[in-house]
Amino acid sequence: MRGTRIRTMSAVGAFVLGAMALLAGVAPVRPAEAGASAAASPARYYVAMGDSLAAGSGSTGGADYVNDLYRYAEPLVPGLQVDNLGCSGETTTTMIHGGTCNGYVTGSQLGDAEAFLRAHSGHIAFLTLDIGADDILGCISHTAIDQACFTAGLARVQSELPQILAGLRAADATVPIVGALYYDPFLQYWLGGLQGQRAARLSLRSVERLNATLTTIYHQWGVSIASAPRTFRSADFQRSATWDGLTLPTNVATVCNWTLMCSSGGSNVHTDNAGYAELASTFERVLVVPPTISGSPPGAEVNTSYSYQFAVSGVPNVTVRHRGALPRGLTLGHTGLLAGTPTLPGNYPVPVSVSAETGTTVSETVIIRVGGARPVTGPRL
Repeated sequence: MRGTRIRTMSAVGAFVLGAMALLAGVAPVRPAEAGASAAASPARYYVAMGDSLAAGSGSTGGADYVNDLYRYAEPLVPGLQVDNLGCSGETTTTMIHGGTCNGYVTGSQLGDAEAFLRAHSGHIAFLTLDIGADDILGCISHTAIDQACFTAGLARVQSELPQILAGLRAADATVPIVGALYYDPFLQYWLGGLQGQRAARLSLRSVERLNATLTTIYHQWGVSIASAPRTFRSADFQRSATWDGLTLPTNVATVCNWTLMCSSGGSNVHTDNAGYAELASTFERVLVVPPTISGSPPGAEVNTSYSYQFAVSGVPNVTVRHRGALPRGLTLGHTGLLAGTPTLPGNYPVPVSVSAETGTTVSETVIIRVGGARPVTGPRL
């Protein structure tokens, strides 16, 4: 599926990226507690790259995996904005050199991604990538696998995916990247009788070869892997699931239930909304965004109610702690909410830290100043 690239937005708003004029959606900031003063959440970015799956082909109402993953991560990374560079029909070759979709300022998806990473250095939360399927998609049919076509496509992936990852790492050496493996949509061939069942098994071997290649390269470049074939149970031919009243092997029924292949008679390889939700969950299970904490609490006053929310982010869930004594009457919750009614004046240096479930911890020391009691004012006698 080829055509004009459409950049999707997960929230309302746009900004101009200097002379590059790159667009990105502006996400709302959710304060932890209404009425609490809060540290301004710095802008963070989710960059999505890939083919028609990243572009959301087959979804309705914005229910694709990029938007679903954004909705999962946004509460955990306040200030998160999404820039979706996905292009239907993109191969590893066109991702590098362009030619499939219009609208890239630099001429290619990789070029725009590199420019965006450099322009927002230190503010990229994570990047997702699905690429490689269109390199071999046209080589598989319900009658045979075109081995020469498949071999050539796989060779391009082996050569060009490392170039893509090298470009991304050169633009931002620390950005967390999650790369996708592919489910096998051609398991739908199973519905075509004995010949179709043979074609389905052959297609699975080909898709597994592609995924093995992707896995090797992603491991070499320190990329986390979202395993769609595991989620879609692509290798499970046990007959224990149903679709449209038919009892089918689990992998076939899953493709029928989560993609458009069976309902379209084998003409649409994309997932439906339910399948995109499963893809998003696959990314969620391996997504790691290093924790951050920032903020400068304003001064407090003795015997006056006080509330301040630190800007805290990280995936998976993070926990805020402190060492040393807080001003008497104040508490620091695990979400970063400093609140209470202080009872003693003074300057209190307090080390605060945020820790992720992965074991990563970031700390900083803040000064919490508590002034004396405010004078009582009123009418004079």
